[in-house]
Amino acid sequence: MRGLLFAVVVLGVGSFAEGYVSHGEACDQSLPATSCNPSQDIACRGGFCECINTDDMEFDLDRQRCVVLAGGSCYKSSGVNYACVTSANCQYSSKQCVCQYQKSPTQERHCAASHGAVCNATIECNSEDLLVCAFDRCRCPNPINHVFKEGRNRCFIKVGAACSLNPGPNSVTCDPEENECRADLQSPTGYSCQCLSGFHIEHLERQCVRGYLQDCKDSNDEDIHPPCDYVGGLHCYQRRCQCYLSPDQAWDPAQLACAMLEGRGCALEDKQLYPWLDEYFFRCFTGLECIPFNGHKYEGICRRPATTEI
Repeated sequence: MRGLLFAVVVLGVGSFAEGYVSHGEACDQSLPATSCNPSQDIACRGGFCECINTDDMEFDLDRQRCVVLAGGSCYKSSGVNYACVTSANCQYSSKQCVCQYQKSPTQERHCAASHGAVCNATIECNSEDLLVCAFDRCRCPNPINHVFKEGRNRCFIKVGAACSLNPGPNSVTCDPEENECRADLQSPTGYSCQCLSGFHIEHLERQCVRGYLQDCKDSNDEDIHPPCDYVGGLHCYQRRCQCYLSPDQAWDPAQLACAMLEGRGCALEDKQLYPWLDEYFFRCFTGLECIPFNGHKYEGICRRPATTEI
């Protein structure tokens, strides 16, 4: 008798579980037998089982549940957070689904292989990032003249490289945040990417950087916000590009760089030990010279040219 009762109970539970309906099927909230399956994160809407958040979710057939698309909120007030779309994780700080390393969101808000990711016949690069698969890695079409901006998930033309005034819809272009396509007689197309007004060229990386007193953002992500001219001694302070060693330094228009004022310390040029010191950070203002200090080999004081050793 007990065995029969146990079988009836188990059968009843199984029937109740089987009574749930899945995504896309008709439902009726007043009838338990046609309730939407809660394990799929779906709810009865307009007589059919749909994802709880139709704007930020889609139904994953392989996983048989609704998943949050890239950029959508994965936060759940109780219990485990909502599942994210494949190759995305629920970020703890923002409570949003963020694509994993070397993945980037597509227009459909899925996560595809991005710059530097492995690619092959079955793993395609994210074409929306303007990437191609070359030597089994996702890269910009022309690595010499193109640069990939991680924060913006896109390839751009480097400063000085050829560009077109009428690029195609899937063509790599100049970065509108810092440069534009202008006439250049030496370019094979007659045009090249050149820095916008207020920006300087950083020749090593062939990128545009913000000049003195240009508006800036206190962010470490240089791919989103072009940095201040750090080679010229600038840094972002109170949302303006200013001399890093101010008030000992001032902006020198003649050198397009921050320079040490009279009476301030400077570095004597020594290409073997410190090839960067005098050139980048401790140059004297125009009209001043770095006079050796107390016979020191590498340090000096910015003085007028007529001044002898201190």
